[in-house]
Amino acid sequence: MRNFSGMLTFQMEDGPAAAQVFADKLQIIHYAVSLGHHRSLLFYLPTADLMKTTFRLDSQEQKDSWDLYAGKGVFRFSVGLEDAEDIIKDLEIALEHIH
Repeated sequence: MRNFSGMLTFQMEDGPAAAQVFADKLQIIHYAVSLGHHRSLLFYLPTADLMKTTFRLDSQEQKDSWDLYAGKGVFRFSVGLEDAEDIIKDLEIALEHIH
């Protein structure tokens, strides 16, 4: 396949601190909340903020499942149509600054 994209979610030890580094260091990937369209976008979604919206977990089972999946929050990475090597290099540079 050529020119396709995808969506990834992942966690990091200190999500808010990592989010700040990504926002400061990424050059190809945009730090923005959206699904993107053709551009790669990355955004951190804190669990506490999600729970203030219409997103709800009604049972303890749902809460336990969410905690296993997302913990305190998740990054959503919408991979765009940029050159794969450029995306990888952009991530590598940003990740070098995360402690």
